[in-house]
This record gives sequence, C-alpha cells and structure tokens, in this order.
Amino acid sequence: MIDQLISFETAKLAKEKGFNEGTEKYYLTGSSYIPDGFVGTRIIGLSFNEIEPKGMFSAPTQSLLQKWLREKYNIVVLISRWINGHHKLYYHPIIDGVTFKSPGYITYEEALETGLRQALKLIK
Repeated sequence: MIDQLISFETAKLAKEKGFNEGTEKYYLTGSSYIPDGFVGTRIIGLSFNEIEPKGMFSAPTQSLLQKWLREKYNIVVLISRWINGHHKLYYHPIIDGVTFKSPGYITYEEALETGLRQALKLIK
C-alpha cells in the first residue's frame, strides 16, 4: 500500500498556511520545460517550503498533513462512509464534528483530500 500524496493545489495551500515539515517529495510550478505540479524526489527530511525558489512546495502524504493539522492546530479530519438508497458507497469529510456534505466521493482518498483542503482553509 502506498500513501497518497496531497494534490499540487493542496500543497500550495499547505505552504501558505505554514506547513513546514520535511518530505521526500516536492512539487514545482511550471517553467518552459517543467509542467505545473511536477513531482520530484529529494533528501528525506528536507522541507521544501523553507527553501527557494518560491515555486517549490513540499508534497507530504495525506496522512502526514492530517497528522500536522491535528498536532499543530487541533483540527481533526475524519472520513465517514454511507450507502445511499442505491447501495452506492460514498465518503464524506468530517472536520471537528462538522460533516462536509458533498455529492460524495467514490474513494476514501478523494474525500480525505477535500477534507484536508477544507481544514487548511480554517486556519487564519
């Protein structure tokens, strides 16, 4: 099993909100030869949010960002699942007891990504 990296958009928001943990992976913004969201690998433990160029963003796993939100801001992101009348499984993010209703996500990882992004938006 491989832990899912957060998306490029979530990584940019995490950097803006102060995420500064060391990660093995990073994203780059585009240039003439590198597309936006390019994923690179570097030395484990280096925080790409501390270094230049400005276009580098740490790319943590979803579980690492989830842990950071819990430990630094006491924001808990959970995922609930339910089956609608058609017996289709949906996942919904729950942040500090508030369920973010949505059309529903087919995968746990999609719901968690949305929950993490919503949790980051709560940080002032």
